[in-house]
Amino acid sequence: MSSIKIKGGQSVPFMADFLPLKSLWDGPAAPYPSEFAARWAIRKMRIELAEASAVAMHRNRLMVHPQRFAAVAENAAVQQFARSAQDEHDSAKRRVYSAVAEGLNRAFSGLDGQPSHRKSTAQTLSADELDAPALIIAGGEK
Repeated sequence: MSSIKIKGGQSVPFMADFLPLKSLWDGPAAPYPSEFAARWAIRKMRIELAEASAVAMHRNRLMVHPQRFAAVAENAAVQQFARSAQDEHDSAKRRVYSAVAEGLNRAFSGLDGQPSHRKSTAQTLSADELDAPALIIAGGEK
């Protein structure tokens, strides 16, 4: 971007690989369609971008390092996909366990049509089964 002159007349590159923030939405190969989208992405990935030294503030201007920024954005996209796939999996498990609990509740209802105390047991079993993976991840029961 610029250089700093030191004593003796030598010029030292300063923020040489950084580009103005506008490079994220301006141009044919820009990764974001608008300034708003780019600034939103920076807000969402602020910590990761700072840790990777992908964004810097120089003279009150945001500057981006394209390669580092791309690496952080790529990692965030992969993580977001992984979370959405896990959410879909958990949702499907909830539907299955709800159906099982409902079937058990019907099977265990009393002859007079009134549910017996076993209904709460069936619901507890399905809830415990759904939370079992969370216990394993948290280092609990295996």
